[in-house]
Formats: sequence, structure tokens, C-alpha cells
Amino acid sequence: EDLWDLAVAASGISLVEETLEAAVAAIPDEGLLVLLDGPEGAVGAAHLPFPVVAGLVEAQTVGRVSASAPEARRVTRTDAAMVAPLIDGLFERLELLLEEGGIAPWAQGFRFGTMMETARMLSLALEATDFHVLRFSVDLAGVREGEAMLMLPVVEVAGAAGAGEGGAGTVREAALEAQILQAPAELRAVLHRMSLPLSAVSALRVGEVLTL
Repeated sequence: EDLWDLAVAASGISLVEETLEAAVAAIPDEGLLVLLDGPEGAVGAAHLPFPVVAGLVEAQTVGRVSASAPEARRVTRTDAAMVAPLIDGLFERLELLLEEGGIAPWAQGFRFGTMMETARMLSLALEATDFHVLRFSVDLAGVREGEAMLMLPVVEVAGAAGAGEGGAGTVREAALEAQILQAPAELRAVLHRMSLPLSAVSALRVGEVLTL
């Protein structure tokens, strides 16, 4: 409501602890996957279903959320950039509430990081083995809804011998690896090289056989 004059409601909220594998396996194929940058190098994740993402984009571009279902498509980094203020605002408000109650320090300090293309790439960027997983239904103006998910790492017990050494660096390396693996690469395989006069090349016809 503060950002875009859009009525948003959350319901059916659940909180469980799950392993990385179980949480990632439950992420739907469609929708927006986001890496969350946390305190001291911690890395979390968020998933928003495509109908909700499309509705948030509609609210900012045409001023309202359409009652009809959006046409299916892949989310883009432009979509992610338009949703980022909502994610950051959510965590800013959440932190104030948690600080007042003195609870859930593991849910504080997170912000929008970067969009991830696939759940596999996301799993490579997440360092923790266990996560607090929040699932909840998001309703946009009573005309569009979907289930969102937040994954926030389970914090290791402080004071353990050698705990945390190299942890932040390892997290950053994992995040960098995930981004590098998304970069396009071109592979060319040359079986043979041969020289022909231009007249011969010009005379080539479909179906001719060249001896290698």
C-alpha cells in the first residue's frame, strides 16, 4: 500500500525447518527466484509465483491488477528489479517487528540480492545446509493470489571452535560460481579443414559429398 497504493494480504503462513535439498525441490518451475543478501555473508532465497509477479508489475505500469490470468512467460530481470522494492520493504518492516518482540534474529538483515535463473543455480549459491522456510499465500487486491516462499539459513551455534572461519568467503564464492555458471559459452568443434577454389565452392549443390 505504501509503495504502489496496492492492497496486499498474506494468509496461511507456515514456518518449518527443511534441508536445502528438500526446500529447493519444492520450488515450482515458474515464478521469480531471488537470492537474498544477509548479514555477515549469509545467503537466503525467495520465490514469488508468476501470477503475483505479473500483478506487481501491472500495478506499477498500468495502475491496477487485472482480474484475468496473465499470459504465461518467463520472468525477466526487469520483473525482478520492479519487485525488489517490495522485498526490501518487507524485510525492513519485519526487522522492526522482530526487534520489538526480541525474536527470530535469523530473519533480520536480509535484502534483495540478484535474480536466479533456475532452482539448480540457486542451490549452488546457497551455502547453508538447513533453512527456516516460510510459506504464505499472497493476495493482490482480491483478484490475484499465489503462494510465496522465503528461505533463511539456520544460524550455527555461536562459540563453536573454529565456527565461521572462512564462512563468508565460501558463501561469496558459491554465489559467484552460480553466476559464472549462468554465463553463455560457445563451443566449436572442428573436424577437418580443407581448401577449395572459389569456383568450386560456388558450384556446390545440396546433396554433394565432400571427402574429409
